Amino acid sequence: MNYRFLTKLFTLTLILVLLSFSGCVDTNEEEDTLENENREPVEAFVYGTAPVEEVHVEMKKTVIPPEISISVKGNLPDGCTGIDLKNITMEKENGNITIGIPTIRPADTVCTEALVPFEEKIPLDVEGFEVGNYTVSVNGIETSFELTAYDIVTPDETYAPGKAAVEDVTVIMTRSIPPHVRAVVSGMLAGNCERIDVGNISIEKQDRVILVELPTLSLTNAPCTMNLVPFTEYIPINIEGLEPGEYTVSVNGVNGTFVLGDYGVPSELSEPSEPSKPSESVSGEDAETYGLIEGNILFEDLEETIEEVTVYIRLDDVSLADAPSTVISENVIENVSVSPEENKVPFTLGFPELVANRTYSLYVHVDVDGDGKVSKGDYVTTMHNGVPTDQDTVNMDVTVERV
Repeated sequence: MNYRFLTKLFTLTLILVLLSFSGCVDTNEEEDTLENENREPVEAFVYGTAPVEEVHVEMKKTVIPPEISISVKGNLPDGCTGIDLKNITMEKENGNITIGIPTIRPADTVCTEALVPFEEKIPLDVEGFEVGNYTVSVNGIETSFELTAYDIVTPDETYAPGKAAVEDVTVIMTRSIPPHVRAVVSGMLAGNCERIDVGNISIEKQDRVILVELPTLSLTNAPCTMNLVPFTEYIPINIEGLEPGEYTVSVNGVNGTFVLGDYGVPSELSEPSEPSKPSESVSGEDAETYGLIEGNILFEDLEETIEEVTVYIRLDDVSLADAPSTVISENVIENVSVSPEENKVPFTLGFPELVANRTYSLYVHVDVDGDGKVSKGDYVTTMHNGVPTDQDTVNMDVTVERV
């Protein structure tokens, strides 16, 4: 009898103890839940404003309307801070263009506090713009530019349609699947009144020939310079639906070719036509064009107009400091005229695939006296202009100084 009573008492005591523990756990969980609900959310990133130091306008004036980009330079505070490209803002009001460039960095990351330079190019759509002066403000740093009747079509002026004088067509292809194909078209415009009418470029496919019409507009009844103005245009070619094989791209009657492999994979890349063909002594006649360098040759302290000069552009392998450089690719632009007002020359240079662990530099010689060698009065590059090896399209400007 006493044994049964003790057993029941022990069981009841055990149940009460377990229930008391259970209540404590529930209370603690409820307290933790309340603390979590009341706690402020932790931000994963810290946002700020990019410290801009320089702003200038780059305007491609061989086309109408002009292609304009805003070049921005500055220094970020550390290696963890980057430009928040997705949240760049632009507001246009009358003649004022305000651009905001934000920054982003991880919130709980330890970073070296060393300044990191940055450069961004922001395209500016000038559709709807009128003739006049415009001010651009990027994070408080300002610059300005002007649009004239030479740059945009205005109802008060008359324009004569025409066709661009094309001199060279080079077709380049990326090594992606499918490849991206572009026709690089260069030639001369008849003075500053003639511009490429980019809005009316037409492309038509006829069997294995791709016909491209490159039209121009010339401002009439206006004072125009008669010196030839070099131009370069990059025209994307849609290869969707094309069968493997060789194709011809004909731009205003000047041809370039490319070969399309199976499944849109380039089995053989096109060779640039003269005069941008790589040097035979280095690359050989069968050298493939892997990529393209495009940009402008800028003149340092050009005081007077130079006319009908020849420009030599060369890509060198300068990996060995104690040995002569090796020419990888070269191009020649003839009959170039440059004035202090328009002191730049657009250029392109095709190049074969570059070796990752080697060093390459771009060299430019502007032959003013036409003797084919560097002499007093010519313009040359005096600094190392490094070319990256991991890009098939390189955008770079180079500066030449007078000898």
